[in-house]
Amino acid sequence: MTYDNYTALATAKLAQTNDKGICVRALSNLSFVVYKERSIYLARAQSGSDAFAFGFSEPIIAEGPAGLHSVVIVNGVHFYMTRNGRVALFDGTGYPRWIADGLWIHLQGDIDPVYANMIFGIFDYRLNIVVFYYPKVGDNGQLKGALVINLPLEGSGVTSFSFFLAYFSIPCSYGYEMRFADSIDRTVLFATAPLQDTKQDITTNFTASFQTGLQPLPDMMHYYLSIEAFLERANGNGSVKVFPVVSDVLENETGTVIESDNNIIDLNNNPLREYIGFTARTRFFGLKYQWTSDNKVRYAGTQVYGRVIA
Repeated sequence: MTYDNYTALATAKLAQTNDKGICVRALSNLSFVVYKERSIYLARAQSGSDAFAFGFSEPIIAEGPAGLHSVVIVNGVHFYMTRNGRVALFDGTGYPRWIADGLWIHLQGDIDPVYANMIFGIFDYRLNIVVFYYPKVGDNGQLKGALVINLPLEGSGVTSFSFFLAYFSIPCSYGYEMRFADSIDRTVLFATAPLQDTKQDITTNFTASFQTGLQPLPDMMHYYLSIEAFLERANGNGSVKVFPVVSDVLENETGTVIESDNNIIDLNNNPLREYIGFTARTRFFGLKYQWTSDNKVRYAGTQVYGRVIA
């Protein structure tokens, strides 16, 4: 049996649910998944004639991916984003596992439902992250919003997911992984339209940044904090500026970035330990890292130390 010559009986009607089909994705060498709008069908190879090469399970009633490119395959597991921004992990053993629900509350109102089918995801194996790009309300279908998911990494001590939101001034429309023979591997992103001369990053540096989520401090007390940031150090890497992000009662979604309380980390040298202190007092704490594109910033995490304010 081949793709152009197959037994007439080798068909299956997936009509137990009357929702629209979205896409088909391989799960392993012996299984694949049919995603529909509100249901999932899992097919597994089975013994017998060509007419019954695959058997389909009963449909799993769960919301499916937003579109064709919103399913990302990572080490035999599917990550996908729904039309309203919920992220699922599906491995074929049961119902999808919903992750990043803490940010889903925000994403529901941030994604433009008219263009939600344009959501796409990529997996950057070098950084061990999954990124979903989505159209924000008011951007006329341009994909300027993103959800970044740091994946657990075996042997590194990173045992859980972490999630970040990002926003871009230049939209993306598609991304894929490039593996060059004699140079570093990287994920390539494409803009929805040719970049204008004033926005080219070939000769013009631009500002880049990311911000962590807010974390509650022990016993909900006020603290003075210091940190040790784990960043790749090498001659020529440049520098990065770090700001504290504070909040007392989660009065807004992103906290308050204390611009005046910043510190600059020199990435060209490699000290044994480098501690940075902040003067701001807070009950919820996060960090914002900012640099220009001519610097090389590769972030692995932060250790936070605190002193309770009496």
